[in-house]
This record gives sequence, C-alpha cells and structure tokens, in this order.
Amino acid sequence: NNFRDWLTSENEQNTKCPEGEDLNSKSENQLAFFDKLVILGDEEFYDLDFEQAKSELIKTLRLLKKEYLNKKMRESEKLISQAERDGDSGNVQSLMEEFKNLLNEYKDLG
Repeated sequence: NNFRDWLTSENEQNTKCPEGEDLNSKSENQLAFFDKLVILGDEEFYDLDFEQAKSELIKTLRLLKKEYLNKKMRESEKLISQAERDGDSGNVQSLMEEFKNLLNEYKDLG
C-alpha cells in the first residue's frame, strides 16, 4: 500500500511525460499492473518463510538491475556511435568510460 500511495503521489505532481503521454492514465495503468502483481505474488509465494522470500527478492532485484544496466549500456552504445559520427572525441572518451563502468557493474552481478 505504501508503494501504491507513493506512486500515485509522484505521478500527481507531474501530469505530462516528456513524450506527451498523460501521466494520470499511465499511473492508473501502473497501479492496475502492480495490483495484479501483488495478487500473483500472494498466490505464488504464500508458503515461503522469511529466508526463502528474502532469497527470491534478492534474485528478482539482481535480475531487474541487470536488465536496467543492459538498457543503459545499449543507450550508451548509441551515444558513443553518435559522438563518433560527430567527431567528438572528448565525448567519446567520456562515454566509453561510462560504458566500461556499466559493464563492470553488470559483470559484478554475476
């Protein structure tokens, strides 16, 4: 419930996404999705003890972080390509360093 309340209050502060999508409808869709996740989680994990639930949460968080880092690396690759096309060698070096850091963080997750 706290997450639901936070999500609602965050989205009420800004009503437009950069893409022009209405955040109120986006927020409603997200809330409906999270409600479904809670129900599915209750059904799937009702019999787990604390340590099992903690282990599952850690695995899920690791997976989410890997997906996030993978997305950031793809974005970084695009920016590097653009900077190379533009002949911006200073920016290329900076972006390559950022990419290297992302890759190292990804590798550390196993």
